[in-house]
Amino acid sequence: RERQSLCHKSQSLSDVAILFSRTSLYRKSNQLFGDWGKNLTPCTALLDAVLACHRSVDVMPDWAPLKWPLLVIPEWEEIGDALAQEIASQVRGGLKLLLTGPINAKKFGRLFGQKLDPSQELTPHELGKGRVVLASTSIAVRQGLFELGPAQISIKDTSAPLELVLRKQGEQTVLHFLNRGSSLPGQQVKLSLAQAPTKIRWEPSGRAIQFEWRDGYAAFQTPPIPLHAMAVID
Repeated sequence: RERQSLCHKSQSLSDVAILFSRTSLYRKSNQLFGDWGKNLTPCTALLDAVLACHRSVDVMPDWAPLKWPLLVIPEWEEIGDALAQEIASQVRGGLKLLLTGPINAKKFGRLFGQKLDPSQELTPHELGKGRVVLASTSIAVRQGLFELGPAQISIKDTSAPLELVLRKQGEQTVLHFLNRGSSLPGQQVKLSLAQAPTKIRWEPSGRAIQFEWRDGYAAFQTPPIPLHAMAVID
């Protein structure tokens, strides 16, 4: 309850989405409901890899409008031609795209009129106003995301067992810290914001956090992180 006012009905501010393909899932699993098991592995494995990079990420169902600036496509068997064409069009308009797997490389290479060779991963391809990078392994995902531009959130301890989630509650920006370990010390954080904050506080304790503002980023040190805490930015 002490977190409800900052969490309930909040909205995502994530800059990364992972595509969830019902087209591929239904075709491969041949079932409408139930436990899809290993058929979800392409998506769940990639989700874990992106979260490990401390990126705030949403899972985007393939029927939802594409509103994120960076899209990650798992190694689905078939996402469908209409969706692929829409994604290709948005890349030319400025979308950043991280692709995995030879099927995606072949499909989008054909749409872009370029050869996207999975053996030459992490080579950025400039397409119109957008950019495409191939990454075939979880280890390569971190570098692939880096090649697509600066992170929305970064922490100094890149190995910290933390999930970071950026959301909006009213006029406030709320950065959630989810501790997957036991005891976690305070972290040095840099957060990209449209404008300088007036204040930052640590919730649910209400403790004020000192910060610095430079080049579009707020930099601050958190207190020790429990199971869950929030940096609330006004």
